[in-house]
Amino acid sequence: MKREMLISRLCAAVVAFLLGFGSTACMVTGLNLPADLWLLALGCGAGALIAVACYSLRRGSIILGGIGAAYCLLCAFSFRFQAQLQALGFSAFRYYHRAYGVPIPEWFNGHTADSQLLPLLLIAGLVMTVAAWTVTRRKRAFLAVIAALLPLASCLVVTDTVPDTLPIFLLMVGLVLLMMSQSTRRQSEVQGNRLTAILALPVCAAVLGLFLLIPQGDYSAPEQINSMQEILDWFSQQIPVVDQTTQGELVISIGGNAKQEVNLTRVGRRIERNTPVMEVTTQYSGTLYLRGRDYDVYTGLGWEATQNRVEAGYGPSSIWFRDQHTASIQILGRRGQYYLPCYPTQRQTLTGGMVPNPDYIKSYTYEFSPLRADWQVLWNKYQSAPPVTDFAATVDQRYLELPEGTRQRAQEILETILASEESNEELGVGSLPAKASQIEAFVRSSAAYDLDPGRMPGSEEDFALWFLENSDKGYCIHFATAATVLLRAAGIPARYVEGYTVQTDGTETTIIREKQAHAWVEYYLDNIGWVILDPTPGAAEPTPPTEATQPPEATTAPATRPTETVPSAPKPTDPTATGQGPQPSESQFIGLPGDTAGSGTAVQWAIPQWFLTLLRALAWIAAAVLLIFGQWILRRYLKQKQLHSGRPNVQALKRYREAKRLARLCGLPIPDHLTALAEKAKFSQYALTREELGQIDVILTEYIQTLREKPWYYRLICRLVFAAY
Repeated sequence: MKREMLISRLCAAVVAFLLGFGSTACMVTGLNLPADLWLLALGCGAGALIAVACYSLRRGSIILGGIGAAYCLLCAFSFRFQAQLQALGFSAFRYYHRAYGVPIPEWFNGHTADSQLLPLLLIAGLVMTVAAWTVTRRKRAFLAVIAALLPLASCLVVTDTVPDTLPIFLLMVGLVLLMMSQSTRRQSEVQGNRLTAILALPVCAAVLGLFLLIPQGDYSAPEQINSMQEILDWFSQQIPVVDQTTQGELVISIGGNAKQEVNLTRVGRRIERNTPVMEVTTQYSGTLYLRGRDYDVYTGLGWEATQNRVEAGYGPSSIWFRDQHTASIQILGRRGQYYLPCYPTQRQTLTGGMVPNPDYIKSYTYEFSPLRADWQVLWNKYQSAPPVTDFAATVDQRYLELPEGTRQRAQEILETILASEESNEELGVGSLPAKASQIEAFVRSSAAYDLDPGRMPGSEEDFALWFLENSDKGYCIHFATAATVLLRAAGIPARYVEGYTVQTDGTETTIIREKQAHAWVEYYLDNIGWVILDPTPGAAEPTPPTEATQPPEATTAPATRPTETVPSAPKPTDPTATGQGPQPSESQFIGLPGDTAGSGTAVQWAIPQWFLTLLRALAWIAAAVLLIFGQWILRRYLKQKQLHSGRPNVQALKRYREAKRLARLCGLPIPDHLTALAEKAKFSQYALTREELGQIDVILTEYIQTLREKPWYYRLICRLVFAAY
């Protein structure tokens, strides 16, 4: 008999080992965790033997709990364990963040370790404890299966975290053996484990045959799975993201992909929204343009961004820069693109008119610089003898394209503009910057700035022409579209851009709100690249150019790529530095129309601080009420369940102890016949009847009724503190 019991315990240990090691090894291989599988297997083998041995003892659960508590206590005070646990969390969340934009908790972010064995052993120990309890105590296999699949699930939600074949094989063998022997084991532990030993080889052969018939490397997901993946990706983007500003405002946002087109037929009243969208920390003082996305195709009724359009080298040559500054940007919510402060000192590659942010990184930094104040004069003087620069970008002819009817009418308007305007001699008559300035001045004065200009009539076929010829009011979308069309008609490559503008004072973090979303124009000049032109009226007039001076030698701007951490503030810079071109007034730019304008976020709400304080207070009150009444309900439920479980004699003793407790609360003595029943149940072989148990219930009911007649405060104590009734 002892030999059979020993074999039975070994079988239980084998099943526990297969589940514990198989599930954690799937994590190691799927998430590419730094852990020695041989050491993990050795630890799992020892843990399985200890778990089964403890459950074989009478007080084994207490002993195993003590061992587990000692291990957890040792780990809690071990800096090595904490470091490995943080590294394990970061390794897992990094995949989820890249695939679905799940934010990485601050406690995990950035931590790495040479080995993550200690937390993996803890996970395996929990799985093996549940498996050993299921086998030795003859429980249903449900909990053991769930415990074994949870670690596996951590590396199945992302397509590029595929476990190796061996861990999956061991886990499948353990699960099949556990479930196939479940019914027999519940009748007899020895017979169930004997069946496990008999089935071991056939199950291994069957699972191995399954792996050979369907090789893991040759598997390709059916079309339905790919469709489901797209649906899951869409749903993951609809998960609300919650952030908090430095001023305590709570921001809840849904979505995150930048829009691909601007429908000008829907442009109407501009809605003011005070929702925070990002925070910028910089010591630059002036107007800061944060570039989101540009749109290259004009249809007459809207703007479209060609997605497969790749442009390398965005950013002016370094000889045109003024003092360099650093902008640290903290995104609130989920954004599908980086926001570039203009002008970035390092060349950027634009894809589809933006710098994509597929990982939804929320904290990054860029170095930027405004253009020199005399850049226009210098540019004109250098056209006869271009300076040696590191600028080598080219422009696509797509930025000159217009519908034919739009081009003809726009050129007629240009003949009037360029013939009537007097060019500054310093800028050079007929030069591209001079033409752009004339077009800017014309568009700026063509209509009044108004947040409610009305929509374009349905009979119109071109938004820019309607605005220039028939409308007398508009806002940034109207003026930027009209200026872009006229620039293209004048032979100047131009494109429509959306993003944000903010006035920074260089002393503190600035919160950018949805009302500061803005649209402007970028036009192309040789030896410089894309230059901002902002024709919206109400902005500050551009600074007049000064006499040209010899530019400094070309220098290479330091490389600055977006990073996931916000650096310390840069050194103080010239507080009088201003951005190039017209500087829009912050109070005028109140956000572009529609839910997705300018931000690339579908829905966004901002909750004020006072409301958050009220919510916190209500939450604490609700938690306190739930804790008080929840514990009372739980204790009452557990007590009633205990009083009605077990053999009649056991029930009688439990009810007698409850009667003694109620008698103390009521200040009443215990009846003698009740004590006699308890002694009879404890010391005799006689099984009490239902009628005798009913006598104890009668006394319990009398005591509860007596408590209900006590003062209200005493009743409250008896109910909530002692859970008497």
